[in-house]
Amino acid sequence: MNKKEIAKHMVTIGIFTLITTFFVVSLQSYRNLIKEKEEVGEGLKLDPINPEIKMDLLDEIQARKEYSFNDIRIVTPTPIPTATPSEEEAPGDEIPTSSPSGQLTDE
Repeated sequence: MNKKEIAKHMVTIGIFTLITTFFVVSLQSYRNLIKEKEEVGEGLKLDPINPEIKMDLLDEIQARKEYSFNDIRIVTPTPIPTATPSEEEAPGDEIPTSSPSGQLTDE
């Protein structure tokens, strides 16, 4: 394929995409227009506002301790140094094993 054929294909795909988008938007708008409206049920309405002030709740709120920024401690983690193998210990060295008596022995 040369560049002119590729350009023709891209224009064709672009036109079909535009037409498809137009139809999808049009059909969705039409469905929303003809759809029946939903009625709000009786149980979903708001209750009337009670004008009484609950004094015990206000006292409980005022009794709470307020923290300032200085009261809060921010703890940052400290890195733990990792053990590095020393020059004397080579990976091929033998590992101490325990004997039947529970004592460590070097074999």
